[in-house]
Amino acid sequence: MRASLPAHDARPLGGNEKAFWRLSEASPLNFAAVAHVRPGLDGDRVRAALVALAARHPLLRAQIELRGGDPWFVWPTAAPAVPVDERAVDRAGWQPVVEAELRRVIPWQRAPLARALLLDHGADGATLALVLHHAIGDGLGAVHAMRDVLWHAATGAPRSAVSHGPSRAAESALPSTARGLRGGWKRLGLLAGVVADSRRQGDPLRAPVLRPAAPHERTFHLEPRSFDAATTAALAGRARAAGSSVHGAVGAAMLIGVARAAGLRGERVVAFGSPINLRDRLSPPIGEQLGMYLGVSQYRDTVSPATRFWHLARGIRERITEDLDSGRAVDALPLIELFYKSLGGKDVSNEQFGRRWADGNGTTGLTNIGRIDFDAPPGVAIERVHTVGFPSGLDVFNALASAWAGSLLVSFNWCEPCFDRAGALALVDDIAATLRAAVDGDPAIG
Repeated sequence: MRASLPAHDARPLGGNEKAFWRLSEASPLNFAAVAHVRPGLDGDRVRAALVALAARHPLLRAQIELRGGDPWFVWPTAAPAVPVDERAVDRAGWQPVVEAELRRVIPWQRAPLARALLLDHGADGATLALVLHHAIGDGLGAVHAMRDVLWHAATGAPRSAVSHGPSRAAESALPSTARGLRGGWKRLGLLAGVVADSRRQGDPLRAPVLRPAAPHERTFHLEPRSFDAATTAALAGRARAAGSSVHGAVGAAMLIGVARAAGLRGERVVAFGSPINLRDRLSPPIGEQLGMYLGVSQYRDTVSPATRFWHLARGIRERITEDLDSGRAVDALPLIELFYKSLGGKDVSNEQFGRRWADGNGTTGLTNIGRIDFDAPPGVAIERVHTVGFPSGLDVFNALASAWAGSLLVSFNWCEPCFDRAGALALVDDIAATLRAAVDGDPAIG
């Protein structure tokens, strides 16, 4: 099915979009919003819902073409609809199917840069996955899109008639404080600080691997861990009392797990990356439109076997708060273009670009969507909505987290041949155990 929709002027990819597009050429950087629902969903209604969604979100109608070697979003006059692949799968079998889907390349030379997977579990309901190329979306936008698709598929009518305006790169929506000469001076200061920190502290501790592998040599897997509502509430309460957050707590557990796996004996620097939502801090605010509207908060600290859990958790939370309150997260957005060029940009091969990105990795990182909370459409019970995705060269081991109905889910990513399954599961289990122990205690790395 093709839909004739309003024309949209071509535009170059912004720094984040371009960097993620290029990295995905080394290893697919796809992600998905996933919903587990009861009863099942009608495939034709899902298709109609996706047509309506694409009419409201310009990037679901876009493709990428090279102009002078640089990627541009262009909009064909008649964009194909988002394809839906329907399969019958046992409820317990959704994960390997979605894993395989995340590994499949989404060709960027033709629209749309998205596809959907509808898994029929019979009496156990259905799983719907909306899979996106990371150049056209972030996790929060994908969750909003999933909400709208579920509503339309269940009711036969759109939840909202809002049609989003022209697609904009985040760098083109900077507030006045981040523009012009003032913004340039602030970015120069930020860049100088990053370089100075790197030289002073040196390379951070990284997850120990059985065998190093470049992004194009990695096969990623998912390993989810869920925490019931009571445990999640207790963890959130403990985090507030400690001056942190659930995000900080999960990050602290991940840093401790990696440090233990690496056999930490003395002092080492750790670096923890946290993508953060900047939608409402842009000008004008972006709202729910699909697109890449993320900043990154980078926590760095020196740790030893005596380092405590809640010290790390507070540090991660304080760094994110500081990056947002100071405006640093927004001010730094244009620097991603410099990072892209520093890796070789369009002048190196896909494999070289991926290797260079991976060479600069930190210790680990966490994408946290936070609490996902929206009303289920009439006649549908939602078991959970969450996000999954594979990190390509961003990390050899990282995680995505979200909460639904008060229950936290952390989906860990690990890859072969960097890990074997036994080693990856041991690391994940240690992180989960540390997180549970922190509810009533303050575990140390050692």
